[in-house]
Amino acid sequence: PSLMNIVLLLLFSLFVFGVVGVQLFGRIDYNNPLLSEMYPYGINANINFSDIYHAFVLLTTISTTEGWPAVMEACLRFPEGCELNQSCGTATAVPFFLLFMVTSSCILLNAFITTVMAHFDQAMDPGYDLLKALRQRWALLDPGRTKCMTIPRFFIFLRLLSKPSGPFDIQ
Repeated sequence: PSLMNIVLLLLFSLFVFGVVGVQLFGRIDYNNPLLSEMYPYGINANINFSDIYHAFVLLTTISTTEGWPAVMEACLRFPEGCELNQSCGTATAVPFFLLFMVTSSCILLNAFITTVMAHFDQAMDPGYDLLKALRQRWALLDPGRTKCMTIPRFFIFLRLLSKPSGPFDIQ
């Protein structure tokens, strides 16, 4: 698969997990000072699930495995009084974040492998030019493609080859 397909798959999975994250964790009070004190690197007013944009930024950040346990724990919290305004976390945070981490890790690993394979395919084999020259010179002396050659034609074939196969440096 091409790298572009993998990038589109990653963006699609970020979008899907973002929508689900907004539905599950969008009501959490991110301005709660208790939440900010307990998880300074977790959820805050700038990184949260309040809307799809912020969810996309948060999921992109944690897809690099940076601070995702703190975000998950912040989404699990039930601070005092959260039932009144329905701003509690939910126990589905654990499967949500574990599934997201496994999915994003697989997609990013696939992107890495695709990039390596693309560069591997583009690497030029040093013997390729030599074999190409051999085929071209052989085709000159064996136009009927019999795959057989007489000894005098073989000596002509050797003289047509350039170094390192033949005796001369012909370009």
